[in-house]
Amino acid sequence: MGGKKKILIIDDDKYLLRTFTRMLEDTDYTVHTANDLKSGEALIQLTTYDAILLDYHMEEDKGKDFIDAGGWDKSKTKMLLILGHVTHEKVRYFFMEGVNGYLLKPFNKEDLLGTLNVHLSIDSEAESMLQNEYREEPEGLIGRNEENEKEASSYGEAQDHDR
Repeated sequence: MGGKKKILIIDDDKYLLRTFTRMLEDTDYTVHTANDLKSGEALIQLTTYDAILLDYHMEEDKGKDFIDAGGWDKSKTKMLLILGHVTHEKVRYFFMEGVNGYLLKPFNKEDLLGTLNVHLSIDSEAESMLQNEYREEPEGLIGRNEENEKEASSYGEAQDHDR
């Protein structure tokens, strides 16, 4: 395998984009960001990404529209959604539309790296088995808890003070 894996993060919150980028500094990932779907779609036309992290609930844009349009090459790019909450029905919809997984906010650096590493290291057959498992148990990859909330919040604050 050659070079760093390419990640595109699409989120309308510039603070979160900066925080996610900092979380992935000094890792095996090259990070590109877009603060709206139009910019993200333009980047996808120029570059093949190994993974896309998409905020499903943006103020101006709808992650659902992007997913419905199938705006990524599902054979080459893993789609991971960033969510504040999730329902069993949404999980089924996501996986039927080719989404590979999701992260529930708040999450910390280890959660983000772990999720990326898992999804970028498994083959399509194993990915399909994982999706089937989450169709049955929709709690997702990362649970919301106080420890994650405190760590995610303090990580962003600490990084801002360092600069």
